[in-house]
Amino acid sequence: MLRQGNLWIYRIPSRPNDRTRSFYHPELAAQVWGRARARVLHGPSSLGGYTSGALTVDPSTLIGIQGDAIYTTKLPAWSLPDRFIGGGDDGKTGRLRLQGYLNGSFITPETLRQRDALKARAERAGIAKALEQAEEKG
Repeated sequence: MLRQGNLWIYRIPSRPNDRTRSFYHPELAAQVWGRARARVLHGPSSLGGYTSGALTVDPSTLIGIQGDAIYTTKLPAWSLPDRFIGGGDDGKTGRLRLQGYLNGSFITPETLRQRDALKARAERAGIAKALEQAEEKG
């Protein structure tokens, strides 16, 4: 029994048997986590090979990475649907895709709270403006 603040924690160890031991593979979870993080850095797109991710954007435009989200100050072409010139999102599972877009000048967020507020604003705005600008270019 362990006390944490006002709470008491009881731990009852289980006794693994041969059947439950066969399901215990923490290395699989670590592998999935690691591969997901690697794909955020350098992942596949419909443009071929590893043509999307944080390592493919101008470093001066990268605001941050959180989980499978990349925050940039410039719209990466590979985040657009592949019907646009340079678009790399063909809708397949595992592709990085545009979730929200804001056009204009903004103060660079200095905290996670500020970045999350900007993210929420971008998601509410949607991607229509980004698609409209992509159509005008090509």
